[in-house]
Amino acid sequence: MSLLVELASSSKSWKLFIALTPCVILLTGLFIITRLAWTKNLEIMLSALKSSEWLRFESAIWSMFGLWGKFLITGTIASLLHWPIKNLHIRLGKIKKEEIDNFPKPLKYQLLIGELLIAIGALLCAITYHAYS
Repeated sequence: MSLLVELASSSKSWKLFIALTPCVILLTGLFIITRLAWTKNLEIMLSALKSSEWLRFESAIWSMFGLWGKFLITGTIASLLHWPIKNLHIRLGKIKKEEIDNFPKPLKYQLLIGELLIAIGALLCAITYHAYS
């Protein structure tokens, strides 16, 4: 942390670089998730999880909101696949474990990368904001 503060106080170009890098990381993750939502990949993801009534209900509600709704549906699928909440959904019978296991690997990987970039970018934005405050 002291290195970050030392670099932040050194020159304007370093300050700008340190301030913009977390934003670029965050925006890259958002772009990956948005690209998956905007293309046919969303339909592939929804068809891979076709037994989930809960996900069908969510997509019926959010699909009316255009790209923003598709982005939210894609984020829901990403969190369903990679966060510990998936075990709760499996236990409650909202989704089948086989569908999660058979989810297309390239899409699963892209969702994971997008999620991680968003989380890391947001964390670095908070740290940078705290360092400059």
